[in-house]
Amino acid sequence: MSEFDSSSADTRRSGAGPSPTGGIDVLATDTEVDDAGSLLRELDLAPGDIIDPDVGISPFQDAAENLFLGREPRRFGLVDRGRMQRDAAAVFARFGLALAPRDNLDPLSTEQRAVFEVARASARDSSHVTVNADAWGGISTVFADALVRLAAAGTHVWVVGLAVGRFLDSARSVTAVAVDGDGARVVEALTPGESAARELAALWASRLGAADSDADDHFDPVTDTVPSAATPGRALLSVQGWTVPALPGMSDPVADGLAFDVHAGEILGVTGPASSLGVLSLFGESLGAASAGGVNVRRAPSEDAVAVGALSATEAIARGFSYGTERPVSFDVGVLGGIPTSVSGGTLRRLVASGVADGRRSYRARRREVGGLLAAAPDPREFTRVLEGWRVLGPAVVILDEPLRFDRSARLTAIRELAARGAAVVVVSSRPADLVPLAHDIIVLRRGRVQERVQLRARALESLYAALILG
Repeated sequence: MSEFDSSSADTRRSGAGPSPTGGIDVLATDTEVDDAGSLLRELDLAPGDIIDPDVGISPFQDAAENLFLGREPRRFGLVDRGRMQRDAAAVFARFGLALAPRDNLDPLSTEQRAVFEVARASARDSSHVTVNADAWGGISTVFADALVRLAAAGTHVWVVGLAVGRFLDSARSVTAVAVDGDGARVVEALTPGESAARELAALWASRLGAADSDADDHFDPVTDTVPSAATPGRALLSVQGWTVPALPGMSDPVADGLAFDVHAGEILGVTGPASSLGVLSLFGESLGAASAGGVNVRRAPSEDAVAVGALSATEAIARGFSYGTERPVSFDVGVLGGIPTSVSGGTLRRLVASGVADGRRSYRARRREVGGLLAAAPDPREFTRVLEGWRVLGPAVVILDEPLRFDRSARLTAIRELAARGAAVVVVSSRPADLVPLAHDIIVLRRGRVQERVQLRARALESLYAALILG
């Protein structure tokens, strides 16, 4: 029984967690978390203030004004600027931010932005806050130190997600939470300490292995695909040193020396924070031009490779390279007098370069639940039909981003048959449970780099989870 089960409903709804005093408590999930606030509410916990990279920083206000944005100290109904600047200087010093109250905030690195958001929570006297570790791409040492200071001052901190390894040995509680189509549920309370990461990886691996073995659609990549998947030869997809710079407002590159090969008949799984953006950048100039490296495609191992990294999406498709997703990536910008507009990554770069969009703003990726990029229809069955059509005659190289949201059984079959006819397939998912029934290998991407490559032929599930948890 978890410690939540013994808490009163009033305590849980208060967001105080296991104790109303300041401290850090970890909710370790078995999949990446999109919305930490919703997850806590499912568990009957109040998230409090969210320390989120999506929270805006205004380029038109100084550091102190941004720190207190929406909660400025007032005197006689007016903003007390003197007090605001004094308080801001004290908060910046407390968290080690090299900022003066009247500084303009140039684009901050991911780490600086994280610490600034912790400082903002402190300035607002937040009683409890929630940090989605996955949204931040994991938690750095500097970010972790800032959260420890916040907790020491009396704020209760929830750290939520898959990439929570930074806190497993120092949090006052660690609770394993499974997340699936039926919602979130507490699985087990773990003892914080040096062994917590290993125990958590073993827990998720054992649950996933058991579920995969018992499933009707159980699949063994060794025996259920064509022999060419394990046969050396020239790869159909070869990514070498692929580097795409950060999008406007983001500090981490989309891809940073990305390198891997996928052979005929092979299914490569990809997971990790921002992995969708990194893989999308391979598909022509979807996110703008690369600064280094190449993406090469062959229709068959015997044919010469074609460089597709600098081509348009239409030209890439003509060379036998296709991309499908039910969650196309776009970026919300305000142009033409502030009218909200969603644009692609490449368009965002051009808007910033031309001065139409503000390059100092932080632009975050948004996903729209529509039909596949190639099967542009709101009906999920249309996306499934496209996959089924590719089984017989279709592209040599296929990238699929989150393809198992709907029609899971039919799509699993279609993807396997794509590989069986000799295609090279890359499947991107934030859920390791979606990749294990499909992939030969899984690579973990973090900050545009391959952090780990796990061979699932050996069913090395603990290694996979360890890489995702430790960040």
